[in-house]
Amino acid sequence: MSQMLMLAGGGAIARVDEDATAFGQRNAPWNTHLLGMWSDPADDEKNIEYVRKLSAAMKPWTTGRAYLNFIGDEGPGRVEAAFGPEKFARLQALKDVWDPQNLFCHNQNIPPSRK
Repeated sequence: MSQMLMLAGGGAIARVDEDATAFGQRNAPWNTHLLGMWSDPADDEKNIEYVRKLSAAMKPWTTGRAYLNFIGDEGPGRVEAAFGPEKFARLQALKDVWDPQNLFCHNQNIPPSRK
């Protein structure tokens, strides 16, 4: 089974200044979430490939960014893309101050900058 969620953007979210919070893509007209679900582990490769191909096919119509709650194990670059480079740098600076040892890392991690 697969799902494609399409959530309308704009509205109240877009009325907040882009730099007011870490929330990214305030002005994106849509937020999409592609899901593939299956029960047989033998189908892993086929289903993962399907979702990746669907994502690649939609990429020309996206901002290239991500809603943080909708990303999976796509690597640290995807977390940065969720916030954008400027916000990610600001969040890393906060991490440098409040969690320099990266104790809180079992999430969509923002590592310290290691300056």
